[in-house]
Amino acid sequence: MELITDDSILWYFPPDDKGDIPRYAIQSQGSKNYEKIIPMIKDDVIELVEDKDNLVLSLLNWQIGKVDMKEKQKVDGFMKHWNKGLVFLEQKENNEFEIDDDDDEQGNDLGDSLKSHLLQNESKFIHPKKLKFRYLTWNIHGQDLYNTDQDLSELFLNDEQIDIYFIAFQEVIPLNAKNLRSSSEPINNWIAKILSIIGSDYKPIQTNKLLGLGSILIIRNELSINFKNLSIDSIGTGILNFYGNKGGIITSFDIYDYKLALLNVHFAAGEKKEFLVKRRKELQGIKNYIKLPNSNGNLINDDKSILFDVDDVDKLTNGVELESDDEEDEEDEMSKLSGEDIESVDKSEGKSEGKTDDKADDQTEDTSDTQDTTDKSKDEKSVSPPVNNKFIDGDKNIIFIGGDLNYRINASNEIIQQLLNEKDHKSLLDYDTLTQERDLGRILDGFQEGKINFPPTYKINDSSPNQGEFVTDRKPSYTDRILVSQSKHVELLSYKSPNINISDHRPVIADYNIQIPIINNEERNDIVTKYLKKIDDLENNLHKTEFQITNLESKIEIPILTSSTIEIEIKNIGNWKSYWEIIDSVETQDLKFPGKKISSKIEPIKGVLPKSATQLIKISTTLPIGCKKFEKTLILRGYNSQDHFITCTFHAKPSFFGSSIDELNLEGQTTGIPKPIYTLINYLTNHIISDMFDETKLNFTHELEKKLIKSIDNNEDLNLKELEKADTVINGSSSRAVSRVLFLLLRNLDGGIVSSDLSTFLLNGHKDDQDILEKILESLPPLRANVLIYLSSFLRLCIEFGISKDDIFKKFENILLEVPKQRKRDYMFGRTNYEKLRRDFLEKLLG
Repeated sequence: MELITDDSILWYFPPDDKGDIPRYAIQSQGSKNYEKIIPMIKDDVIELVEDKDNLVLSLLNWQIGKVDMKEKQKVDGFMKHWNKGLVFLEQKENNEFEIDDDDDEQGNDLGDSLKSHLLQNESKFIHPKKLKFRYLTWNIHGQDLYNTDQDLSELFLNDEQIDIYFIAFQEVIPLNAKNLRSSSEPINNWIAKILSIIGSDYKPIQTNKLLGLGSILIIRNELSINFKNLSIDSIGTGILNFYGNKGGIITSFDIYDYKLALLNVHFAAGEKKEFLVKRRKELQGIKNYIKLPNSNGNLINDDKSILFDVDDVDKLTNGVELESDDEEDEEDEMSKLSGEDIESVDKSEGKSEGKTDDKADDQTEDTSDTQDTTDKSKDEKSVSPPVNNKFIDGDKNIIFIGGDLNYRINASNEIIQQLLNEKDHKSLLDYDTLTQERDLGRILDGFQEGKINFPPTYKINDSSPNQGEFVTDRKPSYTDRILVSQSKHVELLSYKSPNINISDHRPVIADYNIQIPIINNEERNDIVTKYLKKIDDLENNLHKTEFQITNLESKIEIPILTSSTIEIEIKNIGNWKSYWEIIDSVETQDLKFPGKKISSKIEPIKGVLPKSATQLIKISTTLPIGCKKFEKTLILRGYNSQDHFITCTFHAKPSFFGSSIDELNLEGQTTGIPKPIYTLINYLTNHIISDMFDETKLNFTHELEKKLIKSIDNNEDLNLKELEKADTVINGSSSRAVSRVLFLLLRNLDGGIVSSDLSTFLLNGHKDDQDILEKILESLPPLRANVLIYLSSFLRLCIEFGISKDDIFKKFENILLEVPKQRKRDYMFGRTNYEKLRRDFLEKLLG
């Protein structure tokens, strides 16, 4: 909208939306358009002052103009919109916009429609795939084994690339009564160690810790988009049935409509029967207090008769002699802590710690350096809601459980040693209490374990020089195990225990194929890109911008050596603001003298054009002598609009400057000398001054020189009044200006006065005793001979006036006679020195 005053027109362009800003422009009366569009700021307050019958408008202390009081209604309407723009800016700065329901719904509609579109097309980018999954469990006995010199690559590398790693550590810190706090340092160091082995194609997306327990989930980078609803949980089942020296931690996630839960557990240690009950209670605690997917497996039988009351378990276990390994020494010491000590620890620690990231981003370091020694207690209510199993697909809800389950071999040392010597692992497992518990249906019903073809993993004498030797005061046992709930989508590939003996436990590895729908990133991205482009095209059509451009092909004729401008007007006739920019330009030029670069200027080169606004683009250039035509093609690009090609052509007006001697000699001339040369030399002949050829002297006659050039090109006589006026300002200005124009004319003669070919002919044929004027008239075409003699006569007058002959020679010798360019070696080979011949010739000619 516009407001017309007596001096100017004030334009206002309101914002298109909340992401835009208001703008304005000021157009002077009499001009075709405003110069530029100005972004509005909060200080752009218009002041209105009554002055008799007028309203005076001022903006930032600058008077825009006056409006007749009769037009006050128009002024009020304009001011209403202007002030709305100022309020808009204040709200934008303070973030006070209220969200329109329509805008919110539109955003939600886009998100919902994209989700719906992906659901409809998921068969095009989601395909069943077998993922290679490795579960590794290792009790590292509180040691910093990430610093070991032993090669650990066997734990993490495979013949085929692994897609997902789950590393379950137990005793990542020493477990004793003095160490009740966890640290993130061991887990972070293990991550660095593992990534250094498996390479940069992987990233950790989840960690979890509970005192001595630590878990790391690592995946191939390209699988990140498939992992949803990442979460962690934990339960402590250690001292007093709730400290975190024993217990379980879980890492859960969804892939498509599959739910996977990865349990890392460390159960009570001990060989006596009563500890079987303790471990059942620990499984019961995990089942009750950690949310697990409804798989085909059951951690513990629902028959309550297999469980003693927890108080009875405490009485039973208190009467049992504990094993004397480190972890049980810790239980013994912890049991001696006073109630105040327990309360102090309980208050100083949080519930659990870990890293979770629903978007499966890169791992970030835990901010806390402490870890809970306790977790969910037996008094908490179960978090698992009742489930209608009718609608549950247990094959898609998969639980992996592994760790130091601490189940022992219930046989005499003699039997165990005999079976070990015979490598009869199958018979040895007949005495394995975990196998017995499962066979009786008490625990882990519906879970599967791989075939064990390796020796027991506990308790290794890690200080013995004999690798893999068991300690003598413990019964070797299969304490470290990995099981998975039954699922038709899971296939066990291998189950092994690498011969790594640097802890009192050997690691155990289970490799699986998990058949699961996986997103093909490229195919999904292609579908999303095409859909968003479709939405974008619809949006663009709604907000399509259309430019109206005047003079797509502009041509003007301009004098040489004069800055000239072509103006292009663009107008936004669409329904939306648009950003525009000159993205490229192409130039062509027609020059007599190659090698010269013609400069040009475009302003502005980019901007924003509100609805109904116009913008002037100015293309300026100055054509040099010898240029007949200069053409510049601009490529103007508008946001959400087609590209426009704008061609500006500058034609040079006919000019004597850059012409030949013959072109200077117009028909009808009677002097025998071309008028442009005659006019300039005739004036200088009558106005000789000593420094008129000194081009190093500071010059203040540029404007006068332009007028002289114009007079020469228009075949007009010189304006003597202008020349006299210049001399009144600075004496001698007229002569200096005319001499500069003369130099400009003579130096740019096409072919010169006497070309190098004619000069060599003239100089080679000249005899010392021959009359020089006679030789010139004899050797040169009449017009060139006349100009050479005429100019030489003028220069003799200058020498007689007192101008240095050397200065005149330096300025004019190449103008009078062009000679071939020569190098020093030409003279060494005895070739003619034309520069010397020319100098001798001109000495005679100029006297």
